[in-house]
Amino acid sequence: MRQRIEALVRWLEGWGLHVERIAIIAFGIGTALLIIAGQGLLFDVFRALLFLVPVLGPPLALYGVISWWLAYVRLRFLLENEMVLVEIVMPQEVRRTPRAMQAFFEALYKPFGETTFIDRLFRGKMRPFWSFEIVAHGGVIRFYCYLRKSLRENFEALLYAYYPEVVVREVEDYTRRFPYNEQRENLFGFHFFLAKPDVYPLRTFVDFRTDDPFMKPEERVDPLSVVLEQLADVGKDEQVWLQIVVRSHKPKERDLTSLFKRETEAILEEYHTKDNEGKPDYGKLPPYAVDLLKAMRRKLEQHHFQVGMRLIYKAKKEAFTGPRIPLFVNLLHIFSSQLYNSFTLGGWLAEYNYPWQDPTGYRQAFDKRRLFYLYQRRAWFTPYYWEDYFVLSSEELATLFHPIGSDVLGQRVSRVAARRVEPPAQLPEASSVVEDRGAHTA
Repeated sequence: MRQRIEALVRWLEGWGLHVERIAIIAFGIGTALLIIAGQGLLFDVFRALLFLVPVLGPPLALYGVISWWLAYVRLRFLLENEMVLVEIVMPQEVRRTPRAMQAFFEALYKPFGETTFIDRLFRGKMRPFWSFEIVAHGGVIRFYCYLRKSLRENFEALLYAYYPEVVVREVEDYTRRFPYNEQRENLFGFHFFLAKPDVYPLRTFVDFRTDDPFMKPEERVDPLSVVLEQLADVGKDEQVWLQIVVRSHKPKERDLTSLFKRETEAILEEYHTKDNEGKPDYGKLPPYAVDLLKAMRRKLEQHHFQVGMRLIYKAKKEAFTGPRIPLFVNLLHIFSSQLYNSFTLGGWLAEYNYPWQDPTGYRQAFDKRRLFYLYQRRAWFTPYYWEDYFVLSSEELATLFHPIGSDVLGQRVSRVAARRVEPPAQLPEASSVVEDRGAHTA
């Protein structure tokens, strides 16, 4: 019976008919028929509801007040903590592999900032979040990070520790410099989600052997370069924005250990690898299943981040190219695997395939404005704009976002003009030089 209902729901959604909206319409029609045909019964229902108001009213009202208050104090806390956008300017040469970026994310992991329940309930304290962004405009790629201003020094210190060649500088917010103009521009976008449970890993630089010291540089494959090549293909009047909003994950919010045990049991059941006593016999698993369990275990042992990802393709109406959309939909396909995990789409997909879904065009225009608004606010873990998240490890994040050298796209990536080096350790100060000169003159 359940399978038939799920099949019916998929069939309806395939025609652009949402079950929730159908249920609301059916409820409205049923209520209208009840009013017309059964006025006496309707009066009894209202009387019963009035009888239950003293019982159900206070708890519901208390829940509403607490929800409103938490949203208010958290929003106030976010407004009191100024945010800043910095650009990460890439060097001409990167001497370290994405393994260094993984160490950076491990050091960036901060599952604190909410402290006591008094701070959470009355001061609205929340864990910090970062938005790592890759932007393509006119064929030029730029890397950004949106973060709390109070955490900028720590962010720069960590990044310089692992990548001393990069340059971090504060810049104007490009989302405000290039706002969405409905009259002159067209926009398409969506959210990314994971196709499988969070404990299943994506394909990372470890799987591509990007950090293998025994491979020649020309033999190494950086999967991020494939993504950047596709982004850099846009014209001068086209823009593609990829946003990765992250914050530290707490195990109590989503227990990956229990999920790993459950999925391991499912894999053992699938391959019938238990002995007569019901104990697991891992020796009977096929090699690819063993590799999967090792990859899941490797992800489990790292620090984890709650992640929300969205993409926007924005261009002038005369330059908007519809055939590019399938390319952006499959932009992160290189990180996907049928055995491991993969990216799927969801969220505010600004596309309606059937005329009855949006006969006036209002819904599509509203969805586009909302998607741009959410991107501009970096809204994912914020009050009133909370979105569902998935969990990635530091290794997976480092694969999606890390510094790249000029061997990838050359000068089509915003780079440092000259190599950044530190001054000599024993360089004398200006005051001491002046004093020495004065002594020699005397």
